[in-house]
Amino acid sequence: MGDHDTPMICRFQDGDRQCIQRAIVHYEYCIRHILLDETAPYKRCQGITKSNSDEDPSVRCTNPIHINRPENLCSTHLILLGRRTRRN
Repeated sequence: MGDHDTPMICRFQDGDRQCIQRAIVHYEYCIRHILLDETAPYKRCQGITKSNSDEDPSVRCTNPIHINRPENLCSTHLILLGRRTRRN
């Protein structure tokens, strides 16, 4: 196997911690960090994640979705809204 056959590891690093997930083919980041690549064909989910605490504000979901998908929500939020069924 040559270098082109070896899966690349995500290049995301936070201080001294390196992400160890496989990068998406043809990109330098894994699915969790792909939104850091402005050339990648992904957009951020528009879903809102509610906090478990009254003091903490709700936050926007950080899951990426492919730009060709007609929905602006990730699979998790589509399931929560009843617009998609969970796979078994």
